[in-house]
Amino acid sequence: MSHRKFKRGQRDAGAPSVFVDPIEEEDSHQRSSAGHRGARLERTLERELRAMVSDDLRDPLARRALVLRVELSVDYRNARVYFTHEKSSAPWARDAARSVTSALERCAPFLRVGLAEALAMDRVPLLRFVYESDPPASWLDEQPHGESCE
Repeated sequence: MSHRKFKRGQRDAGAPSVFVDPIEEEDSHQRSSAGHRGARLERTLERELRAMVSDDLRDPLARRALVLRVELSVDYRNARVYFTHEKSSAPWARDAARSVTSALERCAPFLRVGLAEALAMDRVPLLRFVYESDPPASWLDEQPHGESCE
């Protein structure tokens, strides 16, 4: 006979619910993966992608991108790369965003190989690029000073 009071997956109806801190709840909406490892890996991927886009890419359209944020899926197989470009306030920004997105998608295999070499990862996530026309101020504040797109 088991010493457990309830079957697996059940809990006492009188037990208090789990307290969720509002700051953690807000952060969980911004970050898709839970835990310290996921957040650390997101920051590392963001830093490496930012450097690779500005330094290693030859495509002039792709070099216009400024990587803002990386969000990993729970299983670390997919990554959303949020970006903007230098001319995001211009009236033709929507057309430019499409061309920069397609340029980044063409460069995705090269970026994945570079990430695998730089981070010594066995499985590099698939990169999905998402254009942010009006990024939140907190995303722009986190940008390291001295880095800019050329």
